[in-house]
Amino acid sequence: MTRNIELSAWHELAIQGDVAARKNVTLTMYDVTGDPVVRYHLTNAWPSKLEIGALKSGASSALTGDGHARRRVHPARLGLTRE
Repeated sequence: MTRNIELSAWHELAIQGDVAARKNVTLTMYDVTGDPVVRYHLTNAWPSKLEIGALKSGASSALTGDGHARRRVHPARLGLTRE
C-alpha cells in the first residue's frame, strides 16, 4: 500500500457528486508475464465503488506479490472503447 491518496480523493469527489470526478481513463489488462493484452478507454468515468483489501497482522492474503494491498475500483462511465 502506498501513501498516495489520489484514488481515494477521486472517489470522494464522486461521492460528493462533483462533476470534476469525471475523467477519461485507460485500463490496461496484463498477462502473467506482464505484457499488456488489451486496453479499455473509458470516457467521463468515475469510481462508483472503491474496495481496499483488509490487512491482518502476519497475513499476506490481501497483498499482491509486490507487497501492495489489493485495491478494486468499480468504474461507472459514459463511454467505452476497446483498443
